[in-house]
Amino acid sequence: MTWDETHRVETPENVDFEYRLAGIGTRFGAAALDTLIQAAILIAILLLITAAIPSLGGSHALFDPRGWDEAAGWVIAVYLIIVFLVMWGYYVFFETVMRGQTPGKRAVGLRVVKRNGTPIHFGDSIVRNLVRFVDFMPVLYGIGIITMIATRRSQRLGDLAADTVVVIEGRRESFTANLEAAVEAAVVTKSVPPHDPATAGANSAAPAAAVALDNRTLELLDRYFERRWTLEPTAQVTLASRIASPLRERVTELSAKHADDDAFLEALYAAARGASPEG
Repeated sequence: MTWDETHRVETPENVDFEYRLAGIGTRFGAAALDTLIQAAILIAILLLITAAIPSLGGSHALFDPRGWDEAAGWVIAVYLIIVFLVMWGYYVFFETVMRGQTPGKRAVGLRVVKRNGTPIHFGDSIVRNLVRFVDFMPVLYGIGIITMIATRRSQRLGDLAADTVVVIEGRRESFTANLEAAVEAAVVTKSVPPHDPATAGANSAAPAAAVALDNRTLELLDRYFERRWTLEPTAQVTLASRIASPLRERVTELSAKHADDDAFLEALYAAARGASPEG
């Protein structure tokens, strides 16, 4: 078995992008950090419950078995439910609100995405984390580690069930800054001429053949498409708009066909790659 270090995604525009796949070591580090946070949450909740229930004899009952009388049985049952919710709900909550990340994954620079490169959603996170309990067996993610070793994309059973992969992302700050700086440098060296009814027939196939971007813009658009789903939704929309704005002024025909900035950039990129000597 050979393992892939990258995961290739093909967009509807037939443009390929690659993600760096996370290995066992980095994923274990993220899981260790998340486990520490979960343990801290559970200890804090247990201390609060112990101090709040008179039948447990105050906070010292945590260390005194005599404090756990029969009247406290229901408290123990409730706490076990809380343990399950924290151990499972922690991942679902953070992966949903943080677009595929948990505090541990963010600390080591990892993100969960669908195998097609799109962000995961609530249902995806539920599936991959319900199976997490199987991956954890018999201890310390034993089955999960075996599955990751046995699959090309380092997927545990939860990833296979939810059709997800865990990828490595670079520093968002430098990525965003570079792309925003590229807005000023984005140049179409050969633009599509404005639509002219008199020459519409002759130019009907022009967009895919006539668009050419400078190499720096192509490189930065490469990075944008590789990482767009890792950005917060508002940031992604804003960034796409800022990149597309100066390009729309020079590629009017493609601009008219694609009102959405992200779709416009995909179409422009596909046309440019088709016209580029490097494409």
